[in-house]
Amino acid sequence: MRNVDWKFRTSSDTATGRGAIPPLPGASKVQETANKAVPARRKPVRADDIGITELSSYRLSRHNRLMRRGRDAEAERLRVSVDEWRLLFVLQRGGPQPSIRIAEAALMDRGTVSRSVARLERRGLVRRLPDATDRRVAVVNLTEAGAVVADQVAAFMLGRELEMIGELTEVEWRAWLSITDKFHRFLAAKYGEDG
Repeated sequence: MRNVDWKFRTSSDTATGRGAIPPLPGASKVQETANKAVPARRKPVRADDIGITELSSYRLSRHNRLMRRGRDAEAERLRVSVDEWRLLFVLQRGGPQPSIRIAEAALMDRGTVSRSVARLERRGLVRRLPDATDRRVAVVNLTEAGAVVADQVAAFMLGRELEMIGELTEVEWRAWLSITDKFHRFLAAKYGEDG
């Protein structure tokens, strides 16, 4: 297991050119504003400490891009689109459910889910059945053939996740979950929830 050593760039790093980023016009004002935003109980991170590779959006984007490579190759092998892949994973993990719940779970819009369900239904991988309690609602179910494909999707996703988690200690993994949850709550409060 790897130990993660997080180190912010220091002013001496910048002075020696290690990881130095030229200052932007008005950077001192940005620095001043950023430093005021950090609560006193935490060690302040200054704007000068943050280069492109330290931005959370950059790190998550890079992480996501690498993960997509593996997923896209596996989706192609299984002959499903990325949207169908997500839908199959949601059904495999959560069982039969209405399209609206699939959309919420997979962070997809309803139209995309509807089109994906229609394509998977034509291929015989899912079927829509009326909800037992509300006939106006159709519940999407995996067929036997769909369950085989969905099991392969889940095996890939969960296997890769467990491999990545295997690089962390349990403390690091729980910290990762906590940190990303905090980022999500902050961004959702600031910009609104997805969906």
